[in-house]
Formats: sequence, structure tokens, C-alpha cells
Amino acid sequence: MKKLHINLKNCFGIQKLDCSFDFEKSNSILIYASNGMMKTSLAKTFDCITKHEEPKDQIYDRETRCQIKADNKNIQAESIYVLDTDKDIDNNARITTLLARKDLNNEYKKIHQELDDAKQDFLKRLKKMSSCSDCENEVIETFKKYEKDNFFSCLQHIFKNSIRYKQKYTFKYDDIFNDKVKNFVEEHKTNLEEYFINYNSLLRQSILFKRNNSGKSFGTYQAELISKSVSDNAFFDAKHKIKLSNGKEINNQKELETLIDEEKRKIFEDEELKKSFEKIDKAIGKNAELRSFRTLLEQDKSIIIELSNYNGFKKKVWLGYLNDLASEAKELILLYKDTKNKLSQLLKASKKDATKWQEIVDTYNKRFFMPFSIEIQNQEDVIVKKETPTLVFKYKDSDKNYIEKSKEDILKVLSKGEKRAFYLLQFLFEVEARRAENQETIFILDDIADSFDYKNKYAIIEYLKDIHCDKDGLFKQIILTHNFDFYRNVASRLNLKNIKKKKVHFMVIKKDNGEISLETGKYTDDFLKKEILDDVKNDPKKFITMIPFVRNIIKYTKGRKSKNFITKIPFVRNIIKYTKSKSNEYEKLTSCLHIKKDSAILTNKDISEIFKNHIDSFDSKFNDNKNTIDFIKETALKISQEQNINEILLENKIVLSIAIRLLAEEFMIKRLGNKLDLENITSNQTKELIDKYKDIFKSDENLKLLEEVNIITPENIHVNSFMYEPLIDTSVQHLMRLYNDILELCANNGIS
Repeated sequence: MKKLHINLKNCFGIQKLDCSFDFEKSNSILIYASNGMMKTSLAKTFDCITKHEEPKDQIYDRETRCQIKADNKNIQAESIYVLDTDKDIDNNARITTLLARKDLNNEYKKIHQELDDAKQDFLKRLKKMSSCSDCENEVIETFKKYEKDNFFSCLQHIFKNSIRYKQKYTFKYDDIFNDKVKNFVEEHKTNLEEYFINYNSLLRQSILFKRNNSGKSFGTYQAELISKSVSDNAFFDAKHKIKLSNGKEINNQKELETLIDEEKRKIFEDEELKKSFEKIDKAIGKNAELRSFRTLLEQDKSIIIELSNYNGFKKKVWLGYLNDLASEAKELILLYKDTKNKLSQLLKASKKDATKWQEIVDTYNKRFFMPFSIEIQNQEDVIVKKETPTLVFKYKDSDKNYIEKSKEDILKVLSKGEKRAFYLLQFLFEVEARRAENQETIFILDDIADSFDYKNKYAIIEYLKDIHCDKDGLFKQIILTHNFDFYRNVASRLNLKNIKKKKVHFMVIKKDNGEISLETGKYTDDFLKKEILDDVKNDPKKFITMIPFVRNIIKYTKGRKSKNFITKIPFVRNIIKYTKSKSNEYEKLTSCLHIKKDSAILTNKDISEIFKNHIDSFDSKFNDNKNTIDFIKETALKISQEQNINEILLENKIVLSIAIRLLAEEFMIKRLGNKLDLENITSNQTKELIDKYKDIFKSDENLKLLEEVNIITPENIHVNSFMYEPLIDTSVQHLMRLYNDILELCANNGIS
């Protein structure tokens, strides 16, 4: 996208707007508009296109026109993204897009499909045998030992030892094991226990059936198994006999069957047991939904005995089924173990994969000053399985300990600005997802930093610069704001004010007829020098405007004494800039803020003399021959080592900022070596050094740190009384972290 043309009429209050933006030399367009002028209306109009809706005139019923063309073609909805910083972060589809690796995901699907096919085949056989409608979940519920157990791990628990209980039941599983029967068993526990006691009493009296003290019994099932095994009389034809515990001998199959039938009749025809059964049967008869269960008990009353331990009975039933499928189950377990090994290797590969998501979150946590950090809990699963990412929020308490909290709990303690910064994370996912999809996009950003404090506004500007410097040419952005300070900072940091012959930053003017006009922006440069001093002689308005500025200069030059030596440097330098711009003193003070040819020879005595020339009754003990650059570094180091450092004191922030930039420049100058002509850099030295460094060391890992120095420190160093808010709100902790990072970088490169 090279050119964008907007022609609007009666769109959300915009009566008329006809303008064009040229993206050929700049990926960013910056617009300053007072509240209610047009910026939100323009954002809403773009948002309508993304939703395939028609913009409306919300006040009057008038004809609406909305023509937005990109390179003379109607702009496509998918190429627009309107940032809403109040949008929730629950939509994690874009995170998945970034994390999921196609090759790993395909391999995962292949491995998992093989296991799933084998499991489904096994479950079909199990269902046919048991008549259970949900074999998988029933087995898990019955045999689960640990929270994360699945069907395969439950089979492992079952077959860890040989199955001892092998009785196989022929009833339909769902006829007994369902919520209705379970509730009945709980409600009529007394009647069932009565039946159980009577049954066991009869069992002890039987000459055939027995139950020992450990709970093991020789009942009808075991007796019938023996009867079946000798049914062909081969056992008895071989002159074998069955001898009971009372000495009675069984000599043939018929005697055995007769004995079993007689003993069963004695038990189940017992009057007391029949009474117990009638109580149970009567209770069942009151519930029509238990009809199948009742029929089953009438056919086999021995089941009632098992109901006294409902869950234990369920295990016995499954063990009976699984015993018949033991060989198939063991094959499935082996396949599961093999699959786990393969998936484990796959997850190891995913951990080595440097994901864009992690870069986004790491950068977000580092750039934004929030009372929490964000992590992803199931990153490997998202990479290979395309599972929905689980975001974990860790809140930092007063003791700097991190406590894991839910998103809802985090939102309760955040300010409005912090909430908007939190929701901005969704936008960062969107940007990288579109990059991954190679989707050309124009981002419409409506007061993206509204309600943010200064330290987090700088983080926003860093992201805007990332988009602005997009080398692939995919991304463009229109930045709308009603905050003039933000407008001026964006213009400076994105270098929009220096693009000649191209209109890239604008101010909105509303004409009497309601038409919106975009005029070339002003006041992004030094207001006093560019707008006042250059033409104060002929313009009465500018003459009057000078009064408060000159008053402020007098306050510094003839005010009361100040005890802080280093802090005076940028103030006095700024005063000289306006009052003696060609003075050699201005250059000397500049050499205290940048590494210049004479920086190494300037002393505290030299700087004190300059202060004396401009500040009445200036006096300081720092009037020695110590090198001022070394003095600044030593003072900054002491500040960085302070315990419980004062967050408010401007002196701390100014000294740290100066030291940070000096160290950064020393590092770049050393690395650039003879590739650099330092004397030819006459302004914006830090930025010029970074640009030169970028040209030569394009992929250097230290570039991000140097860019951060360039973003954070300028407002803190070029101090004047007309714009000191950034310095007040800049976190000294942020500066200390940046100072320590740049100090470590210098130490690693032999710079002290």
C-alpha cells in the first residue's frame, strides 16, 4: 500500500473529509485532533469496513458517503485493523496462530491418530461385550488413581499385576451402573445390608458355599464354573472324586448339579432372606425407571450381595470384561508407551523452537511497568497440538514475590491505564499473526496511550516504532491522538518531523461549514527557538509569548543557590541555547552530555566557571580538576547502589539518564572505530550513532538495548521548565535497570 485516499460524508459526525496519505516514504501517519473533532469517528468508519457495515450519521438522517481507496482500489476489510484497547484478551486464536508449528503439528496428528484408531477398535470390542454406552469414561472413573489419569494409564494400573478377579457377568452394564440405580442403592442401604447379613448367615450354614473372614467367598459362580468344567464326566470317569469340607464325596456330574441346586434353593428360598428381598423389590417397584434393574435381580438375586459395595462391584464387572480382552489391552498399552516416547521427543523439539509468542511476551513484560507478569502455561501443547493457550498472570506483591492470580483478580487491582496496557497485548498478538500470514495491513490507532502514565507511554511508542520500521512493507499505521505531548513524542521518536516534502503528521482543523481539514502539523520542534525567537522582533504575539519564557530563564540564572552540581548541566546548557547559542560554553556543556573530542579533558572546574557566568553567586565545592565525565559516571554508580532509592527525586533520574547515554555512546564509538567520523556529527549525536551502528551491525543483539536508550533518555536530559512531566513520571527503577544493562554491556566490552 503506497497511497490511501479517504472521502467521507456524514460518517459518525464527520460532515466532510477528503484527504490523501502518502506511505511511500513513511509507514506512519500521525494526526493530532482535539476531543470531538474527528479521530474516533474516523476509527469507527474504518471499523465499519472490517465488519462489512455501512457507516451512519448518528445525529441526522442524511446521505452517507464512505469511500476509502488503497492505491486507487477499494480497501479490503481484511487489510484493516482498528485497535480497541478495551477489547478483552480471551480471544486466543491469534496466539495459537503464532505458536503452532505446521511440521510438528502434522507429526503430532499422525502419531496420535494411530493411537486413537487402536483405542477406538478396542473400545468397540469392549462395548459389544459390556453393552456400556461410554466404556472409556466409565473405565477412567472406576480405576483412576491420579488427577491426570486417562484411559491408557488406567489400563496400565489394571494390568500392572495379573487380573485376579475373572468372573464375567452377562447382564447389560448400563442396567446396573447408572445414576438411578446408584441413587437407589444409597437410599436403601439399610435394606441391602439386611439382605447381605442374612445371605452371609445362610452361606456359612451351607455345606457347599462358603465365605471366609477375609471376605472371599465360594459362591454360585465358582460352583457353576466347577460344574461346567466337569460336565463331560471325563473327570469322574478317570475315577476322580470331589470331596467337600464336611467329608461328603461327589462321584458324578449329576450329583454335583443336584447339590448345587439344593444349596441354592436352601439359601434363596429361606423365609428371612425372602422377606429381605421383598423389601428391596417393593422399593424398586415404586420406581418405573428401575424396571430393567428389577428384572435383572429377579433373574439373579446374588447380584444384591454385590450391591453392598457398589463401586467395588463395578470394578469386578470391568475386570471380568477386560480379562477376556487381556492380550488386546496389553498390545494397546505397549502402543501407548511407544506413543508417549514419540510425543515426548516431539515436545522436546517444540521447547527448542523459538516462538514469536514468547518474544512478544518477554518484550511486553520488559517494556511495560505493570504489577504483574504474563506467562503461557501450555506452550508446547499449543505448538504441537494447537490447543488453546492458557495465560498465567503472576502478581508482584510489596515484597517483590510473585503470586499466581486469575485474570479476573488481576483486573480488580489495575488502574484504567494498566487495564488498557493489558488489553494491548491482544494487539501485539494480532500484529505478529498478520506478519506470519503475510497480511498487508493498515492499523488505525485511536488514542492508543490514553490513560497511560508516561513510563508506559514510552513502551507504546516503542511498539509504534516497531511497526513504523517494518522492513517488509506489510504494515502501515494511522496514529490518532488528542494528547499533544504524545503527538510530539511520537513525531520525534518515529522521526516523522524530518521527512521533507512529505506530509506525514497533521493537525485537524474544523471549518465553519463542518468540513474537516488536515493541516501540516506544527510544534514538533523546539517551540521557543523555532516558533518564538526566530521572529520575535516583528510579531507582537510572539513578543508577549516570550515573557514567561524569559521569566523562567531569570529564575534559573538569578534564583537561589542549588546544591546539585551534575543536575545543573542540562538546565544551564538549555539556558545558553536560547541566550548565547553560539557560545563556546554551550559546546562545552554539550561535551558533558555527549562523547565529544574534548569530553576527556573537561573538568569540574571548567563547568563551574560556566555556571558562575550565568548564575549569580554560584558556589560549589566541585571546583576541582576531576574529569566531569568520570564524575558523572561515579555519581550514577552510587545512585544505582542506593538502598530504597527515592522514586521522585529528579536528580537521580537526570544523572542516571546522562550516564546511560554517555556509556551507550562510548560503546558505539569503540565498536564503530575508524568507520566513524565523530567530528562531522553536529546534532542528535546519539541517534546518528545508532543509525550508523545499524548500518554496519544490522543484526547485532545489542541494537534493542541501544534503541531503548534512544527512546527513554532524551526527554530526561533536555530538561526545561516547560516540559518536565516525562521526567517526573519516568520510573527510576526503569532507569536503574537500563543503566545496569548498559553498564554490563560496556564492562563486557572493556569500557569502564
